[in-house]
Amino acid sequence: MPCNHPPWNRLLTALCLPVLTAVPQAMAEDINHADLETVTVTAGNAPETSIEVADTGFNLNAIDTAEFFNFSKDLQQILNTSPGIIVRQRGALGSDSELSINGLSGNQVRYFLDGIPMEAFGTALRIGDLPVNVAERLDVYKGVVPISLSADALGGAVNIITPAADEDYLNGAVSYGSFNTVRSSFNSQHSQTSSGAFVRLSGFFNHSDNDYEIDNAPVTDELGNVQKSGSVRRFHDAYRSHMLSAKLGLSDRTWADELSLGITTAANRNELQHPTTTVNQVYGQYHSTNRTWLSTLVYKLSDDDFALTGYLLNGQVDESYVNTASRRYQWDGSYTPRSDQLGEVGNRSRLTVTDDLVRANVSGRYHLNDHVSIGSALSMNRTERSGKDSLQPESTLLAGTNQLTKNVFALDSSQTLFNERLRSTLFWKHYYYQAEVSSVRTESFNQRFATSKESGSANGVGLALQYQPWDSTTVKFSREKAYRIAEPNEILGNGQFVLPNPDLKPEQSTNTNIGASYGTLLDSWYLGGELNAFHRDATDFIFYNPSEVIRGRYENLGEVLAKGLELSTTVDYQDSYSAHLNMTYQDITDQTPQDFDGSDNLHRGDRIPNTPYFFSNVRLGWKHHLDNLDQISIYATSRFVKEYYLRWESDGDKDQKDKIPSQTSYDLELEYVLSSIDLSASLTISNITDEALFDNFKIQKPGRAYYAKVRFAY
Repeated sequence: MPCNHPPWNRLLTALCLPVLTAVPQAMAEDINHADLETVTVTAGNAPETSIEVADTGFNLNAIDTAEFFNFSKDLQQILNTSPGIIVRQRGALGSDSELSINGLSGNQVRYFLDGIPMEAFGTALRIGDLPVNVAERLDVYKGVVPISLSADALGGAVNIITPAADEDYLNGAVSYGSFNTVRSSFNSQHSQTSSGAFVRLSGFFNHSDNDYEIDNAPVTDELGNVQKSGSVRRFHDAYRSHMLSAKLGLSDRTWADELSLGITTAANRNELQHPTTTVNQVYGQYHSTNRTWLSTLVYKLSDDDFALTGYLLNGQVDESYVNTASRRYQWDGSYTPRSDQLGEVGNRSRLTVTDDLVRANVSGRYHLNDHVSIGSALSMNRTERSGKDSLQPESTLLAGTNQLTKNVFALDSSQTLFNERLRSTLFWKHYYYQAEVSSVRTESFNQRFATSKESGSANGVGLALQYQPWDSTTVKFSREKAYRIAEPNEILGNGQFVLPNPDLKPEQSTNTNIGASYGTLLDSWYLGGELNAFHRDATDFIFYNPSEVIRGRYENLGEVLAKGLELSTTVDYQDSYSAHLNMTYQDITDQTPQDFDGSDNLHRGDRIPNTPYFFSNVRLGWKHHLDNLDQISIYATSRFVKEYYLRWESDGDKDQKDKIPSQTSYDLELEYVLSSIDLSASLTISNITDEALFDNFKIQKPGRAYYAKVRFAY
């Protein structure tokens, strides 16, 4: 909460704001109190629950997670019910997944935890691992991202907001369900008003055997010849992850709203059943592990006239890949020894890739008057990568110096006019990167070890407008020229299947949003709706080019045009009945003139394959309060995805092409809350009709599943 800071403090901040932006610290979330607007929560959240967010005109979907606390869900599953968002997942818990916002996906979408970028946190801290109880809300920015999240977010950003430092709480949950799935979590915080001291402890544990059945898998003989296809059970797909985090600090002081030190450790073990794109090859021992250590220092200071936020993060992430078995596995779990002594995936290896991380950010905002404010932010990110293979000590992959530095500096000006009915934000971002990559090069049939240094910069600009002609109606427009600098995996390689490429240029996209929303109370009814149109014109797409048998490198090539519409509606009656509907249509086409080899691109104008273009969600809810104040709730959810091509639509006969078929799935959630002791129990039945569901590359997902969860809160 804001404090009454002395006048000299305000003056010092105003004078030093341009200098402070050069300090390598950072902010968590923008706390511009003068430009607050109310954003109605969507994607299945009660409309009376609205929150204040600090950015105006941006296409923002703010999701209150409280409604989902008592159910067996993670943050990724909640995001998948939001308009314009689709999550493509290879399988069940722990499997590779990709979140798409309005047609841009993967690394083009950035994740933040209280404003701290998460892209290098390691596989144990992916958003699919995080339990719903860890977040107070999710802020989803589509296409255009404010400077408060100063990062190279090309297609949008998801900011996970945790509770404030001055709150006291204790909650825990455990769930158990199909496929021997166990998920548990706890969150606690205690603060002392007199001293301002607080301590926060949180953690989670996830495990699943993921031993569900899939259809149409190849059944082979002992020589590996395919005899037929049939239903098989996954036998090497277990996943386990855990995290423990502690935070200690001071809050609500005259010199700081928050000063805290945090430590986080996380780990996972992920068995890999088959390659990402096919079930025709089976693994029986190949797996990966992760260990992550992070430390953070956070500082926040705010008043009516200014806000200053900063963080400093240091960490180490170890990703290991164990490929030591010289065996060929079949789907029944049997195997034959390999005579060539290769591993399950190429040469036998036990590779560990280590990333040393430094992240820093500082942002500030000063209000010139009641209507105008200026802000600035500086983000500095550095990753140094090294690797070691205990089975191939002579390997030169990831030997030498491999590091990537990314900096983003941003300025903005925000103002309100016409009794705050018109709000505008104009912003500018400067991107800079420097890569140092060591690799083996061949010259005149001789190999030599060389280090390359590459650097570059770019400038992006943006505008966000919001106009409120009536209290119930809001119109928004936003546009940004955005850039994304290549990730460490893309530019440095991963020491295994991805070769380094220091010549990668940043991706760029011109993102445009325009939309309108409406919300009103009519007696006991709430009616709300929102319609948004989006346009993304992206170039220099970074694509993986498999230039060798099992290896390749990322290169710049693609040009992609994405455009579409989102519609969401909400109807609530007396806090007892609710109905939420959203649907998205997106047309995402390849506009690349030439292929990698320089020939004409025969797929120009085609829809991007393996990408849905129409999907919708419906969520119906009923809540009933008993005489003893206990509560019973029932929610039914339906999701529809229209069929789409697995490969390029112009290749071959369309009637004979592989398609991911249209899919409709239904989930049912039952909840009982004992209000006297803050204890709840719930049952979730997912995919009630046991449909064959597919997401990424037609890899089948689990069928019908049951999950029970118990949660307490204090």
